[in-house]
Amino acid sequence: MENKELEISHKLIKNTKKAFTLMELMVVIIILGLLASFVLPSLTGKSDEVKVKITCIEMKNIAQAIKMYKIDNSSYPTTSEGLNI
Repeated sequence: MENKELEISHKLIKNTKKAFTLMELMVVIIILGLLASFVLPSLTGKSDEVKVKITCIEMKNIAQAIKMYKIDNSSYPTTSEGLNI
């Protein structure tokens, strides 16, 4: 009888720790929230900076293409020829 009671109590103790407690989940959620509050602000402003850099690169490429045109044709393109960009 005593052996059976020990076996049942041992099974109960063994089966009680299969899930996270509410406190553990709350701590993890708070930590993730704090990490997100540090990371997200630094990422949101980057898209505007990237757009400006891409525009500057495209402008430099256009200027280089016009210079190459002048080298090949000895003059810049006229307005009637247009710059099909």
